[in-house]
Amino acid sequence: MLSKLPIGVWVGTAPGGLTAYVNEAFTQLLDLTDDVLVGSELPVLTNIYDAAGEPFAEEVLPWARVIATRAPTVVDGMVVRTANGDRRHLRASGSLLSGPDGEPAHVLVSLVDVSREVEAERERDTVSARLAVAVNHAPIVLWCTDEKGVITLSEGEALTSLGFAPGQLVGQSAFDLYSWHPTVCTLLRRALDGESLNASVDVGDVPMETYLCPLKDSRGRITGMMGLSRNVRELRALQAATLQSERAVSLGLLAASVAHEVNNPLTYMLGQALCLERQFSGIAEWCENLPIEVRAEIRDRLECITECFFPLREGIERIASITRELRTFSRSDHEEQTLVDCRAAVESALRLVGKELEARAVVSLQLGQTEPVLGNHGHVVQVVLNLVMNAMQSLPSDGAAGNFVGIRTETRDGKVLMEVSDSGPGVPVAERERIFDPFVTKKGVGEGTGLGLFVCRNIVRSYGGEVSVRDGEFGGAAFVVTLPVGQGSVRPSREPEPLDVGRLDHVPLILLIDDEPHVLTAARAMLHDEGYRVICSASGSEGLAVLRSRADIDLVFCDLMMSDLTGMDLHECLAREAPLKLASVVFMTGGAYVPEARQFEHDHPDLVVQKPFDIVREVNERLSSRRN
Repeated sequence: MLSKLPIGVWVGTAPGGLTAYVNEAFTQLLDLTDDVLVGSELPVLTNIYDAAGEPFAEEVLPWARVIATRAPTVVDGMVVRTANGDRRHLRASGSLLSGPDGEPAHVLVSLVDVSREVEAERERDTVSARLAVAVNHAPIVLWCTDEKGVITLSEGEALTSLGFAPGQLVGQSAFDLYSWHPTVCTLLRRALDGESLNASVDVGDVPMETYLCPLKDSRGRITGMMGLSRNVRELRALQAATLQSERAVSLGLLAASVAHEVNNPLTYMLGQALCLERQFSGIAEWCENLPIEVRAEIRDRLECITECFFPLREGIERIASITRELRTFSRSDHEEQTLVDCRAAVESALRLVGKELEARAVVSLQLGQTEPVLGNHGHVVQVVLNLVMNAMQSLPSDGAAGNFVGIRTETRDGKVLMEVSDSGPGVPVAERERIFDPFVTKKGVGEGTGLGLFVCRNIVRSYGGEVSVRDGEFGGAAFVVTLPVGQGSVRPSREPEPLDVGRLDHVPLILLIDDEPHVLTAARAMLHDEGYRVICSASGSEGLAVLRSRADIDLVFCDLMMSDLTGMDLHECLAREAPLKLASVVFMTGGAYVPEARQFEHDHPDLVVQKPFDIVREVNERLSSRRN
C-alpha cells in the first residue's frame, strides 16, 4: 500500500539512519537516479536548496532534526532542482518510531510535493502586493467594519489626507470617530441596515466620494459593511478648470462678437473723422484767399474745432486698438507661427490690464528693444498677461503705494528675455518647481484655477524657451521667460506711396460691399474726396451681381460677415465662376467670431483687412503694388 502512495515515505534506523524502507515516490520526489536500497545509508543529497537558492544545511533536514530533537518536525522550503531543470517544492514531516522498550528505533519521514501550493501562494502574494501598491498610491481608502461599526480594515493613500496612517483606524468605532459629522453617521447606519449607496461628503476640507455596501455571511446575515472612498479634490479642481476653460472659450467668442459689432461703427466713425480732417485742411487753404480780418476769425474757429476733433479721433483709434487686442483671445490655438516682437506683445498686454495694474502697484517699465522670436503673438500676449495677473494677485489690495511691479524686456546672448517681478511674498525655493504643476495655487477661492503658470510654461516650452522663478529686485518673486531668437526680422510698417489719381490712365472704379449703410457712406465719401469712382452694394448678393455684370471694376472691398451672402460665399462663387477677379477682392472684417470665418482669415491672410482701417490708404497701397 505504501509503495502506491503519491507521498514519499522513508523509514530509517535510529540513530544510525540506515534505510529500513523506502517507496518509489520518495526517490522520484528527490530526483534520485540510483535506487535507495534497504540497509544502505541515504545518499548525500546535493540537489536540495532553500527558497533563497542556498544549499539546504544537512543538520536541518527532517531526518537529522528528528534524531537531534527526538520530537516530531515539519520542514518547509525544501526545493529540489531536477535533472531537467525544474524546481520542485517539498514539505517534509518527520517523527520517531519507538521499539518495544520505548526507545527510539526508527525515523519515519514523509515527503509531499507542494509546488502548486507554493505557486498559488506566490501568485497570491503578487496580487496582494499589486493591490497594496494600487491602494496605497491611489487617492482612495478601502475600509470595512463589523456589524457594530468597528473598523476592521483601513488602507489607502487617501487616509493621509484625512490625517491618518494606513491601518491606524482598525479597532475604532466609525460612529465615534465621526460623531461630529451627522451625514457620515447617517450613511453608516444605512449601509448596516442593508442598503448599497453612493454619496459625496466633505470630511473637513477633503471632498470624498464613497461607495458603501453591506457585508453578509452565507446565511444572508449582515456582518458589517465595506466602503470605498475616493479623494476627489483634484477631480473637482479639474472640473472647475474645465468650467473656467469653457468660460474662457465663451469669453473669446464674446470678445470676437463684441469686436465685430464695435468695429463696424468704428469704421465709419474713423472714416468720417478722416473726411472732417480733410475738410478742415481744405477750409484752411480756402481761407488764405479771404480778407485778413475774416481769415483770422475763421482760423480761430477752426483751431477750436480742431482741438475738439483730434481727441475724438484719438479716442476712436484707442478703442480700435483695444478691440484688436480682444481678438487675440478668439484666435485659433493652431495658428501658424510667425516672427513675434516680444516688446510689442508686452505693450499689447499692458493695453488690456495697464489701468488695473497701475491701480494696484507702482509700475516700473524697462522695455528694451528685442529681437523677434518664432511663435504666436496671441500666445506670447497670453503668457505676459498670466504673469502680470499673477504678480497683481500676489499683492495686498490695500497698499498700492507700497506695492511694486516691474516689467523688463531685453535681448541677451541670443535669447529674448521677458521678466515680471513684484513685491509680494515671493516663492520659497522648495516650491519653485512645483508651482508650475497644474492646480497648484495659493490664491483664494474664485481667484484662480492653478493653471496660469502651467499654461505659461507649456506655451514657452513649445517655442523652445523656458520660464523660471527667482527672488526679484522688489523682494518678491521674479518670473523670467527666455525665448530663442527667431530667424529673420520683423518687417517695419511703411507709409504707402501717395497715389495721384488725376495722373492715372483712367480713374479707378472701387466696388464697396457691406450691409452696414454707415460704413458704405463713410468709405464712399473718403474715396470720392480722393477722386475715385465708387459703386456701393448693400448686400453680398447685390455685390456679386455687380461683379458678374461689369468687367471694369479695379478693386473690391467686401465685408466678410453679411446676413444674406457672406464674403466667404462670394469668394467661393468667384473661385468657381471667375477666378481671375479674385485678385481684385479684399475682404473686410470687424472680427471673425465663427469658425468658418476664422479659418478663412487664416487661409487667406493677404486678402483680409481688419476694421477699422483707413480705406484711402489701403486702396492707394493696393493699387500702387499692382501697378509696380
